[in-house]
Amino acid sequence: MLNGEQVLNELSKEKDRTSIPILSEDQKMVLEKKIVEYFFLKEEVIIKYYESGYIKTLTAYIVKLDSIKGIIYLSNNMHLHFSNILDILSKNT
Repeated sequence: MLNGEQVLNELSKEKDRTSIPILSEDQKMVLEKKIVEYFFLKEEVIIKYYESGYIKTLTAYIVKLDSIKGIIYLSNNMHLHFSNILDILSKNT
């Protein structure tokens, strides 16, 4: 059974949930160009992405692109679908 503090924590988490932001076709095109550019430049990037109702941020290198499946593979052993990526920036900027 949950105690009062656990209930409050769960309610707080639910309050922070959001639906995935919708990017325009132009925004998606710019984002995909940046992903390819950072991959070839081998730059460390900061990626803002959507996962399970939350907007998250991570820092990594892009190690592989799969344009057929729409997935990028990262140096931290994660992979993200292009459709979940909201923004990407060079860490050096």
